[in-house]
Amino acid sequence: MTDRVPDFEDRRWGEFPEALVRGLNYQATTAINHFTVSFVLGKNQMGSGTLVDAYGERGILTAFHVVEEFDRHLDLPIFMIISRKVYRFNLPRECFEHVPLGTPKDEKRPELGPDLSFLKLAPATHQVSTLEAIKSFYRIRDNPLDVHDGLSIADIPFEKLSWWLAGAPAERGKRRIMEDSGKQLLQAAHMVGRAEYKGLESDNGFDRLTIKIPESVDLYPGDYGGCSGGGIWTTGMFKDKPSEPDESIEVFPLLMGIAYVQFEARDGYIEIVANGPKSLASLKKIPGGPGR
Repeated sequence: MTDRVPDFEDRRWGEFPEALVRGLNYQATTAINHFTVSFVLGKNQMGSGTLVDAYGERGILTAFHVVEEFDRHLDLPIFMIISRKVYRFNLPRECFEHVPLGTPKDEKRPELGPDLSFLKLAPATHQVSTLEAIKSFYRIRDNPLDVHDGLSIADIPFEKLSWWLAGAPAERGKRRIMEDSGKQLLQAAHMVGRAEYKGLESDNGFDRLTIKIPESVDLYPGDYGGCSGGGIWTTGMFKDKPSEPDESIEVFPLLMGIAYVQFEARDGYIEIVANGPKSLASLKKIPGGPGR
């Protein structure tokens, strides 16, 4: 006997009642936030990251230019912010190995990319054990459009999917004074914000994914500096049976890219460019991966 493949739900979120949309939003943002971290270099916020399990190698996907800053300032400690609490998670440099996956080819046109790195975490360390207890590692698949065996969103037009940007906009970070020690700590504001799909371009084995986010002073940041290295996600919606009520819909987040550059707002939108799903396939080449 084989398990039944669930049915893909191809309605847009706007076609559901508002109360149900709130529930779907909560499912998606909660799941995506489990994979999201941000970095602090010294005392300053320095990009975001996405926790992944790449063919058995656990680590953090981020933008290459974020790790470049780590290398430029070897005298400064690196911390991660992994929750909404005022807490810094120490990330000693000896706990990770930098594996460049895509280095920018034109400094004058950073949007061309690629701009992708993998911080391979040393196994059996206190840092990894703590991350495993608090956060989740997204499992990289050979085909990023597969939810699991027999279930894929490959045939669904990207325009019909819901899209999200995860990261920590620097403009929303706050510095707080700890009452017990008097020390000043940075509290990053992690966000998982709705976005719209704009396009996908291939380029010599890599690809560029572009999303756009409405420009809004109240609901969205005015600047996404600090989100480089954060995940670009889409979400599939499925029901076990078409006859089941809409309240039974499950949301599955799929990692589609890693953000690395933004454009100034135009026509009411800010565009974010990311290393796309084909670029994520370069993880097969990391030491220990199936491509090595």
